[in-house]
Formats: sequence, structure tokens, C-alpha cells
Amino acid sequence: MMPMPSPDTSTGGYRRETVCLLLAAVLLGAMVRFSGLTERGLAEDEVNKLQAVRQYQRGDFTGNAEHPMLLKSLILVSVTAADLWNRWGAGANGGGFVTDEVAVRIPNVLAGTLTVIPLFLVGAAFFSRRVGLLAAFLWAVGVHAVFINQMAKEDTLLVFFLLWGIYFHWRMKTTPDEAARRKRLFYLLSAACFGLLLASKYFPHFWGVTLLFFCLHRRVNPGLYPPDRYGGRELLRYVAVMGAVFLLANPAILHPAVLAHIFSYTGQATVTHHGYVMFDHLFPNSIALTPFGGTPWYFYLLSLAVKLPPLVLLAFVGGTALCVRRWRAAGPMFVLLWLLFWLVPFSIVGVKFLRYQLSLMPVVYLAAAFGAFAAAEWIAARWSRSASLVYRWIPETALTVLLVLVSLAALVAAHPFYALYVNTIGGGAERAAYYFPHDECYDLRLREAIAGTLRQAPPGSIMVGETPAVFSYYLKRSGRRDLRVVNLSDARFALPVTAPRFVFLQPGRIYYENVAFHSRLWNREEDLLSVRIDGRPMVRVFRLDGTEFGEIVAARDTAPPRVQVPLEMYFLTAD
Repeated sequence: MMPMPSPDTSTGGYRRETVCLLLAAVLLGAMVRFSGLTERGLAEDEVNKLQAVRQYQRGDFTGNAEHPMLLKSLILVSVTAADLWNRWGAGANGGGFVTDEVAVRIPNVLAGTLTVIPLFLVGAAFFSRRVGLLAAFLWAVGVHAVFINQMAKEDTLLVFFLLWGIYFHWRMKTTPDEAARRKRLFYLLSAACFGLLLASKYFPHFWGVTLLFFCLHRRVNPGLYPPDRYGGRELLRYVAVMGAVFLLANPAILHPAVLAHIFSYTGQATVTHHGYVMFDHLFPNSIALTPFGGTPWYFYLLSLAVKLPPLVLLAFVGGTALCVRRWRAAGPMFVLLWLLFWLVPFSIVGVKFLRYQLSLMPVVYLAAAFGAFAAAEWIAARWSRSASLVYRWIPETALTVLLVLVSLAALVAAHPFYALYVNTIGGGAERAAYYFPHDECYDLRLREAIAGTLRQAPPGSIMVGETPAVFSYYLKRSGRRDLRVVNLSDARFALPVTAPRFVFLQPGRIYYENVAFHSRLWNREEDLLSVRIDGRPMVRVFRLDGTEFGEIVAARDTAPPRVQVPLEMYFLTAD
């Protein structure tokens, strides 16, 4: 058999200490991801998932149709199990009730935790076992990975199946044709994983980038792979398996109503608000403005600069530079190709969100781990000319532990609102929710603001906010069916003149359609209620009469066009 791209994994199974360390990474990742789940109320996207799951329980599979079924199917299992536990188990055994907030998030928490395994395997295959292990630990305690894994969004499953698909594809490519059964098994497993990826999120281009990597690496290093007779027939079989698994996990795609909704969604017919706030400026955030017409092209580069702990950022930059020097090797080529085909298209497209960046983080952590061990080797070489393993082991261990500890310290500092973390380069805690408030705030404290307002709202009141689904959910849970919910960005207001209006403003929900409300109300000293995190208001509630409300609506209708708008307010100033 010819040499494999990764000598560290060619010898077969992993040693006991490697398995133990990987298990430790899984347990550590589970601890930080399960911690604080109940501290955050449901966000709009999560309520939409929960509503779709309740429809699933009634036999209607058309809810939340713009997204594939796989995540909703897993949430269905979790929510149904929580319902059974709450109905029969919690009271009988004296256990605690499982809230919807926890039940909806458990599938992604588990998938995000277990992602350390395929990330380690990919790192061990393309780099070495030690790089794979460090990357796994960085994922386990990485701020960005943790806070996205705690959301009921599709990106977590996308990354989970993507890494498994890449790993099984590598196993197939490095298995000789003589071992036909084993090679076919890896081939089918890779196809199944990419089918599940598509059933998680409609991002087929990740499969294309994977095929491109293996094609290019084989051309550059033909001697590293055994002969491969797989051709067009096998590729068709691969696509057929991938498509079959996709349909099995996402059968609703065949429903006419679902297809119609997807076409409507991609045409932006269902979008009710526009804009994204970054550092006190409101930018357009629309795919129709591609290229360079929406949010700034440096969105994701800025996120890496201000969201990664500085030492991890330094290791990533150093590791990427080293990958450029060693670009022919499997790991460096994989990192560079993924960075290129991720950063370029995602940066020029007009719509951007932090959660999309989750599929970039595996190569960020791989590059950081690669850079850390290269730095350790450099230190060891200058520390002593001796070839003793001790001189190499000490700096390697020190840098590995240090990287993991600084990542863990960032989590502890931001707990339980991990999304608000900003490193010292970005200004630290003083700049929390300043760069990307839409993704960082993500309806934080809205549940508490609704509960506080309900204690003061007379019957027949009108709740006006940007997330009607969240309001409706918590109003129903509180038993206040006498209140009406209105979308703040809705252009058609037909409200009773005398009904009390409670307007909810959030720094993460500023759009062109509601900027008039923020400009008019946010800087008022007096409000009905202000819910804060570390002194920063996450939600402010104002009670307005019909006259003033109508004046703001009229001003909103003459709002500026959807171009970059500076916001003349200081809505993130701490007390």
C-alpha cells in the first residue's frame, strides 16, 4: 500500500491516551454547551422551529418550510420526549420539568458537542493526531462554536455532517481498490453524510469544495494516494445515494406548498424587514445587493479579529502563514482552499450573519493548532539542540494548555451570554453588542421584558415589536390571550385609537422599517421598562398613546432609502 497523506493515522487504531483526551474534549464541550441554556428565552427563529414541530405532531409538515426537515425532526424527538417527561416523569420522580427553551436546543447542543470527534479525525488525517486533538479542544471551548451550537439553527448540523463527509471521503480515497468492500463502505458513508448535510441546510457547494480539494491534492501529490479506478459510474452512484438520503431525511421538499414557499423565500417575498447594524451604522443586508452592495465585505474578517481570543487569533494567523509555505501538504492545502472558497464568496455576498461563520471555524481551529505546534517546535529548537523529547514536549504542552485555557477563560467571562464576548483587540466587554448586535443580542432578555410588561399591561393592550412569534408564544404561555401583537416593521397599522401601545425596542432589531421608532424613543430617559445585561439595555419598552404612535409611523413612512445610514444614538452605553 502506498503512503497515506497522514502518516499519524496509517497505523490503525488510536492509542488509549488519545481516546481519553478526545473523551475529555467531548465532556468539556458538553459542560459548556449545556451551561446557561435556560438563561436565554426563545428567539424568533427558535419559536418558528417550535411551532413547526407542533405542526409535525399534528401531521402537518409544511411549517418553517424555507429550511430542511432534519433539524426540525430531531427537535420533534426532543420536544416529544420532554412533553412525555413533563407529563409523566417529572412529577412522579420529583425531577425538574424540561422547558421548551432547553428541549428545542438539545439536538444542536449534542451535535455541536460531538463535532469534536469528526474534527479530530479530519485534523489527524490531514495534519497529525496532536493537531487534531488541539483543534478538537478549541472547538469544544471556542466561543463562536459554543454560542452558535446553543441556537436552534441549521448551521450546527451542517458542520457536523460536513466533517464526517470529508473524513469518510478521505478514507475512501486512501483505501486501495483491492479492499473493495471497505472502500465502498467509506464511499457510501461519505455520500450519506453529504446527503444529511443537504437535509440540514441547502448548501451543496460544500460538497463541491470537498471534491475540488481531493482532486487538486491528488494532482499535486500523485504518489500519496493508491491507484483509484473509481470513475463516472461510481460518481453517479455517489450522487444517487446522496440524493436518496437527502429525500429520506427531508421528504417535505416534495410537497408543493413547501416548494412554493421556498421559491417565495429565495425571492425575498417573505422578508418583512431589511438592514443590519454594525458599529452604529445601519447597512443594507440583502442578497440582491451582491456583490459589495450589502453589509461590508470585511464582516467575517472583522468577526475573526474581535471574536477570537487574541492568542488563538495569533495562532490562526501564524498557522495560515505556515500553510502558505507548505501548501502542497494535505492539511495546509485543505485550510487554504477552504479559507479561499469560504471567505471570498461569503464576503462579497450581500447578506451576512455570524451564524454562517460556524462552517469556517473548523479550519480556523485546525490552522491555529497547526500554528501552535509549529511555534512549539521553533521554541524547542532554540531552547536546546538536544533531540530529547522532553525539550519538545514542554513547549508543546504549555502552548496547548494555554490556548485551551484562554478559550475557556473567554467562555467564563461571557457566561451565560457567550455571543457578547469581544476580545481586547475589539475593545473588550465595553464593546459587547457593538459590532454585530443582531447576532450577538439575538432576542436576549426579550422574554424577561415581555414578562415585566405583562404585569403592567391592562386588558386589550397592543404589544408592538419585531418578533411577533416570540410575543405570541410567551403571551400564550402566560395566559394573556386578551393582548394583541403587532409587527413593528409592518407597513399596515390599523389599531384602535384608545388601546395602550407598548413598543419594544432592541439594539439587535434595528431595521430601515423601524429606525424612526429608535431615533425618536431610544434616547429618552424615561421608559416603562429596561432589561439590561451588564448595564447595557437589551430591550427597552415604551408606552405610547395613539397620537404619538401615529406620528412615528408617519415619520417611518418617509424613512431614508436602503443605503448606509449612521445612527445618531448611543444605545449601547453602559450605566
